[in-house]
Amino acid sequence: MLQKIGMLRFLIVLCSGILLFHTPVCAKSYTLGSVQEVADEKKQPLTLTAKAAVLMDGENGRILYAKCADEVMANASTTKILTAIVVLEHCDLREKVCVSKHAAARPKVRLGIREGEQYYVEDLLYAMLLKSCNDCASALAEHVAGSEEAFSKLLNEKADAIGCRQTFFITPNGLDAKKDGKIHGTSAKDLALMTRYALSNETFCDIIRTRSHTFSDVAGKRTHTVSNTNRFLQMDEDAIGVKTGYTSQAGYCFVGACRSKERLFISVVLGSGWPPHKNEKWNDTQKLMSYGKEQFTMRELYQELHLKPFAVMDGVVSEVPICQSKKSMRLLLSDEDDVTRKVTYFAEHDAPVLKGQVVGKVSYYVNDILYDETELYTLLASEKYDYFYCLKKVIANYLMTNEMENG
Repeated sequence: MLQKIGMLRFLIVLCSGILLFHTPVCAKSYTLGSVQEVADEKKQPLTLTAKAAVLMDGENGRILYAKCADEVMANASTTKILTAIVVLEHCDLREKVCVSKHAAARPKVRLGIREGEQYYVEDLLYAMLLKSCNDCASALAEHVAGSEEAFSKLLNEKADAIGCRQTFFITPNGLDAKKDGKIHGTSAKDLALMTRYALSNETFCDIIRTRSHTFSDVAGKRTHTVSNTNRFLQMDEDAIGVKTGYTSQAGYCFVGACRSKERLFISVVLGSGWPPHKNEKWNDTQKLMSYGKEQFTMRELYQELHLKPFAVMDGVVSEVPICQSKKSMRLLLSDEDDVTRKVTYFAEHDAPVLKGQVVGKVSYYVNDILYDETELYTLLASEKYDYFYCLKKVIANYLMTNEMENG
């Protein structure tokens, strides 16, 4: 018995000696080579009348084409896109709206609603979005917030929540206005963001696709019919909508949307001519949509990569294999787009390392802008190579040997 105890003590001392001569492996941070896909030739920019324009991928908000996209400009009745969303998010469609003197007196374009009349929210939304009725926009704003001024706060709060940083709205209908040294205005990019958000609302989409709508006031005394002024619906078989606009300060404006082969395009043109050139907004929109359909196709960004093992400091296993988390990244891309993928291991890691532990990432860039990332995780574990590990192994081997001798 004493002989066995002495042997165990010897093994423990030997275990300590092994640790002294064990050389740790330090993990490093690596950046692997990028995979690049670059077009041989760059496409020529579009020639547009609009002072500002944007073409956006409606699925993810990526800008596909931009001209002065962040410049603040008057935007006329395209404001009603956001007005409609705020109304839809604050009201039931069958709520009754009582028309005030102020709302009834709004300038053209107007439906001609009269002070004291009552209309349903839904019908006024149709009149506002299809015919661009300014009196209906004011009546809805007052119904929601009590006054146009209070409603403008809701508009700006909503714009900010959506991510619109260049927007300052004063009126619910987009009439030219100025307050605190700022004009009523937004940018082409912000308008595209608002529209992308609005298109997620089913009721909004149903309204903007409608060709005409007939309704009466709540009392049934007067009947109105409003027709959609959006010619884009007849010009493009893939068209969804959305909204026209004009003021003397804004010029002709239009926000359009179309869905083609699982692609959702949103276009914005601001200052696209002044009278008598009211057709330039349609020409500009067609150019933008044609550019999107011809140049951009849905592609898969995700790529299986050859990855170096992850080094573990003081690990029983000095390197463990790793794998990229699988994740589909379908994105509209053109031949112009430069796609790069960068693989980065995190800083060195001391053992223990667990199986499935995140140890790095793969960053996917489109035109040097980070689009998305996937995680790198370990496929095996590595225990810490220390005194206790060695002691555990020595004791386990000793006990196994002892059992075999006694067996």
